[in-house]
Amino acid sequence: MTVLLVIIALVVGTGLVPDADPQSALPEPNRTYTPGSVGALGGEKTYPSGLGADGVEDARQLSYVHYRFLENNSRTYRIAASGPQHAAFMRGLSAWNTTVYVENDSRYSYRRHGVAPHGFRTRNRTLPDGETVTVWTPIRNPSSDNSSGQEELILQVYANETTKFWRVDAPFGVHYRRLTAAEVNSTRERALFSFTDRVASVNLYIRQFLGTDTSRIHCTESTDTGDCRTYRVVATGNPRIRGDVANYRATAVVESAGFVRSLSAGYTLP
Repeated sequence: MTVLLVIIALVVGTGLVPDADPQSALPEPNRTYTPGSVGALGGEKTYPSGLGADGVEDARQLSYVHYRFLENNSRTYRIAASGPQHAAFMRGLSAWNTTVYVENDSRYSYRRHGVAPHGFRTRNRTLPDGETVTVWTPIRNPSSDNSSGQEELILQVYANETTKFWRVDAPFGVHYRRLTAAEVNSTRERALFSFTDRVASVNLYIRQFLGTDTSRIHCTESTDTGDCRTYRVVATGNPRIRGDVANYRATAVVESAGFVRSLSAGYTLP
């Protein structure tokens, strides 16, 4: 069974720009080549923190640099995944995709589309204040659960400085919720409805999918002065993923500032 995950992360400066051209806001290089005997592209090099001449040296450090780069920039994430339900990051789904636009912690939008091959189980959850909300859980074992066949669920969230709205398009109806500024800032609501970078952040995926025992790196784009603008990183070997993983390969495009512009990973499971 094949698992595939693709991530595209775009920095769009200030404001939410869903249709931004990924080439329009590339970060300026802050790492340069040291001239060598065979010229800039063949000489000694310095790399974004976490990367080195042999590939990925510290995936956790690279994820941290990526996060710090994004702190003061609005950004767009597009993530798509497909694979068997039991794969580490599939969460009981056979396919899902997410799009997130983040301007800051108070202004963002989020859309997640999930496909459950055996349908969803629903239950009501009572909150501490007595309110009841519906929870949808993918059915993982159709032999012991009542499978209703493939079902889809779409979650959408929009937030501005004063209000947060969310909508769930579920198999048997549409559910809405509106949160006031006081509710948004409460501990309970932050725990239940926090759909900022923590949901679609690539930081975890950077650590998991690039933290292998074998990798390589090369410069794919340079500036007019010969400094490297973009690196391509390929990771193989043994990733930090649960399961008997085989045929593993992850490819990332990393800007000189440590911003991971895209990341894709594929592997097979028994």
